[in-house]
Amino acid sequence: MTARRTFLLAAALAPLAPLGYAASGSDFPQKPIRLIVPFPPGGGVDQIARILGPQLSQALGQSVVIDNQGGAGGAIGAGAVKRANPDGYTLLMGTASTHGSNYVVQKDLPYDPVKDFEPISLLMEAPYVLVANKSVPYDSIAQLNTYANAHAGKVNFGSYGIGSSNHLAAELYKALSGANITHIPYRGAAQAMTALLAGEIDITFDTLPNVVPYLKARTVKALGVGARQRSPLFPDIPTVIESGVPGYVSGTWFGVWAPKGTPPGVIRKLDDAFVQSLHKPAVAKIFEDAGNHVLAAGPAALKARVRAEIEGLQRLVKERGLRFD
Repeated sequence: MTARRTFLLAAALAPLAPLGYAASGSDFPQKPIRLIVPFPPGGGVDQIARILGPQLSQALGQSVVIDNQGGAGGAIGAGAVKRANPDGYTLLMGTASTHGSNYVVQKDLPYDPVKDFEPISLLMEAPYVLVANKSVPYDSIAQLNTYANAHAGKVNFGSYGIGSSNHLAAELYKALSGANITHIPYRGAAQAMTALLAGEIDITFDTLPNVVPYLKARTVKALGVGARQRSPLFPDIPTVIESGVPGYVSGTWFGVWAPKGTPPGVIRKLDDAFVQSLHKPAVAKIFEDAGNHVLAAGPAALKARVRAEIEGLQRLVKERGLRFD
C-alpha cells in the first residue's frame, strides 16, 4: 500500500512540475526565441530589434530570430503574436501604433492591446519633430501659426496615412495651437518625407530618429520638438511647449509583449534580459545617438503607457470629432 500510495502521489504531482518550472522561468529558454517585428525590414522598429537581438541572445543563452510580419499598420504581426503559444518563445516588438492608435482608429483590429498580451518591457521613446520644407516663409512655431491662420487652408501637413500616429500628433497640435492646417495623407513615413523635400507639403510631424539625417544635412527646417525638454542632439531646436503651445507632447515609444497567459517567471526573465541589454553603455549610446531616449522600464510601466496612450487618443478623437472612414 505504501508503494502504491507513493506511486499515486507521484503521478498526481507530475503534471504540476512543468507548471512550476514554467511559472518560475528557471529552465527558460530552452530553444530559440522568435521576435516578431510587425513592420517591414529596414524601418526604425526593425533596426531596434536587430540591434537588441544579439544582446538578448547573449543574455538568455539562446538565439533570437527577428521575424518581420508587416502590414495593416502593425496589426498583422501583432495578431500573430496574440495567437501564439503563451510560452515566451514568440514575442512582439510593438509601438505606440500597435498598442495605441491602431486600437482607436481601426474598427476590426484582430487583437485587444490590453487584454491579449502580457507586457514585458518599455524599451525607449522618441519625440515627434515638427519639420518644414526649406522654402516656407516661417521659421518658428509662432510664425507658422500666424501664417496658417492668415492664409486659411493654404498650409498643409503630410502624414503616414489616415489615422496614423503622426496624423493624430498633428491633430493634437491643431487642437492645442488653433493652427489652420490641412491634412494630406501618404503611404508611410518615407513617402511623406519625400513629399516634404519636394515641396508637395509644407510641414510634417516625424520622429526624431527619422529626421536626424535631414536635420544634420540642413535639408529641412525644424520648428519644434514634441518633448517636455529639448533634445541633447539638437539643443537649438525649441520644444513646441516653450514655443507657445502649452501641453503639446507627442512622440512614439517601443515595447515588447508576449501572448496573454505567458508565465510570470518567463516574463521576469525576458524583462531582465531586455533591461540588461539596454543598460550596456555602448548599446544605449547607439539608441541615444539616433534620437531615442532609453527607458528600460518593466511590465508595469509598459502597461501604464498603453492605457495612457489609448485614453489620450480616444479623448482627442472624441473632442475633435475625427473620422477615419
